[in-house]
Amino acid sequence: MSRAFFTFPGTNGNYISTPATPDLDITASVALTAQVRLDGAASANVAVIGTRTADTGYQLAIDTTPETFSRHGTGTTDRLSGSAPLAVIPDKVSVIQSRFDATAGDWLHTIDSVDQAAPLGDTDAASPSGLELGVGAAPGGGSLPFFGDIMYAQVVDGYLPIGPVALMNANEAGFASGPVANGATWVGSDGRTWTVNGAGIIYTPALGGFTGDLLIIRKNRYGVRTLTYGGLRAPLAIIRSGRTI
Repeated sequence: MSRAFFTFPGTNGNYISTPATPDLDITASVALTAQVRLDGAASANVAVIGTRTADTGYQLAIDTTPETFSRHGTGTTDRLSGSAPLAVIPDKVSVIQSRFDATAGDWLHTIDSVDQAAPLGDTDAASPSGLELGVGAAPGGGSLPFFGDIMYAQVVDGYLPIGPVALMNANEAGFASGPVANGATWVGSDGRTWTVNGAGIIYTPALGGFTGDLLIIRKNRYGVRTLTYGGLRAPLAIIRSGRTI
């Protein structure tokens, strides 16, 4: 079994998007998660998912280290928080995550379920951008386009990575193998319409079908037991007998 994925060429205009809605303008705790394979070393500020402009919105990205990092605009300035010394390994499939805890006032970055040593203090949350949500590029500019594969990318309104308000899941797209036409769409399990922009994105379906049979149980630093369900993380309590309920 393998996951489906989209391959992004790293050129402007090639990204996946879903329209702007009020629930995407998150201004408190937020969790940004994606499963990616970076094609070689990252250039500075490669976009994965977000609504960011120069001074508003939020974004999960990868920098040259290549570390996972978040950017968010407070309405007056652009803030940056990185995962160093944790780093994404080029050409390796990894699950990356940045979470902002508005109560504690800090960002925590995770790569393949390994947390950085300590959260990074930052009491300023994102200011609404009002823009569409982009995967593989920042809708408001200011970031380089993603170069490599993205299996899924999600945004959660809250600190724990559960109940996404937006989930771009390649397994749900169902396209034929090969280049995807500019403007092609599908409706995801999140109820959102996702659109492929540009003519350079390639789709690879899951081999043997996506069954979600691989379950990996972990406990985070808060004692919350989670499991990886075919690459998607959720609380242990809401998955039973191979079905998400």
